[in-house]
Amino acid sequence: MNDERWVTDADRPFATLLRYARTYLHPEVYNDAIDDLRYLTSRPESRQDPDTRRFKAELRRVIIGDTAGLPAKALSDAAEYDDGDLYTFARRLWRELFPDEPLPRP
Repeated sequence: MNDERWVTDADRPFATLLRYARTYLHPEVYNDAIDDLRYLTSRPESRQDPDTRRFKAELRRVIIGDTAGLPAKALSDAAEYDDGDLYTFARRLWRELFPDEPLPRP
């Protein structure tokens, strides 16, 4: 991701999703960090944590196709996923992190 402002400026669209993706989902850290992300998003306190709530809301937006403001390839660069496309990756991630919740629908 060439423009680091997308992950360092919390006011930019999808900044939290991109920051979480880079921190927990990038291949260089995935094996060590994915369990931390699962824990972070599953804690009852996470419903009150603004960053975790924003991450979940931004992931939900991607799943339903509302990607206005998400820079092209930004999520791919942050997570380097190999799911084929942004939406497949987002749906897989939702199922992985929120297995008891249905996939968001538009």
